[in-house]
Amino acid sequence: MTALYVVLGVLFVLAITYLILTAPRSRNKRAGMEKLRVDYAHRGLWGGDIPENSIPAFAAAAAEGYGIELDVRLSADRQVVVFHDYKLSRMCGDDVRVDSLSGAALSWRRLGNTEYTIPLLEDALTTVKGRVPVLIELKGENSNTELCDALSRVLGHYDGKVCVQSFNPYLLGWFKKNQPRVARGLLYTNYLKNTSGKRINDIILGAMLTNFIARPDFIAVNEDCLNSIPVKLLTKLHKTDVFVWTVRDPHKYAKYKSLGYNCIFEGFLPANGNK
Repeated sequence: MTALYVVLGVLFVLAITYLILTAPRSRNKRAGMEKLRVDYAHRGLWGGDIPENSIPAFAAAAAEGYGIELDVRLSADRQVVVFHDYKLSRMCGDDVRVDSLSGAALSWRRLGNTEYTIPLLEDALTTVKGRVPVLIELKGENSNTELCDALSRVLGHYDGKVCVQSFNPYLLGWFKKNQPRVARGLLYTNYLKNTSGKRINDIILGAMLTNFIARPDFIAVNEDCLNSIPVKLLTKLHKTDVFVWTVRDPHKYAKYKSLGYNCIFEGFLPANGNK
């Protein structure tokens, strides 16, 4: 009987520890989430002659009243540029790392076979002019937080509604410590399929055990992971906001909206919009 009590006690302690480690920011301190609960055009409204993460894609989304999701990285001279990939290969045809070139050198690289080029974040924000919320994904493969500091300086000159998201808890942790008024979201996926590169990291990230570093205001969830246990715990126990990505099916969009989720969409225009 004593052994049973010991086992139950250990399980209880482990459960409490897990809940503490994975908890988001407390509900009464979540930063202005009510104005960020919109649908976001994934990398802007792009397609045809308009490439992803481009000025015209952002202008089109803002004109339609949709929030804008975009990706940022640092250039070699520590400017914040809007670009998704680690290298220029897919979008620009060059097998070159983004962070090996200056912001000026990147700014004339054409996106796909179009006339449009890689924008600086400040130019993208000037295009949006605060008309719609902007969801900024921080790209970073390690614990280096230089991007956060550079991004913070850019945002210091912008009056529109902005939130940040990342797979990297260290980048979100920087905002938790240095810019707590900026809403932050943890990106979540199936790490068995989309590995971080290290098995132990996949287990930790999959269980959301790094939430204590970031204390996110919301979670941005791969639509295939909405029924995972960590996601269910955060939504049921803590009433955490859920943004679903990347939604490409109007029928799934309608389903997610009926569940109270916000969507990061691509390839169609949601019927209701945000106007």
